[in-house]
Amino acid sequence: MRKKRYIFTLSILIVLALTIISLHPPYQCPINEESKALLGLAIEKLGMSARAYDKILKVSRTIADLEASSSISTSHISEAIQYRSLDRKLEV
Repeated sequence: MRKKRYIFTLSILIVLALTIISLHPPYQCPINEESKALLGLAIEKLGMSARAYDKILKVSRTIADLEASSSISTSHISEAIQYRSLDRKLEV
């Protein structure tokens, strides 16, 4: 029962996070569908929270800014995921 509730809650969080990213504020840069899918997959497989989702998105936006890119690409997302994964290992 607890596992089913956890999976249900996790799936709702993923849907909410993907909805938030599709309604990005104007100060954020656009993100393509492939990058959205990568981010959703990482959140699901690595068991990250909605807060981690937001942090990954902010870091990927910063990486894109440093590269003077007009949009967030999959390379920016994957680099931000790596940084977040390193951060999680240090917290344990």
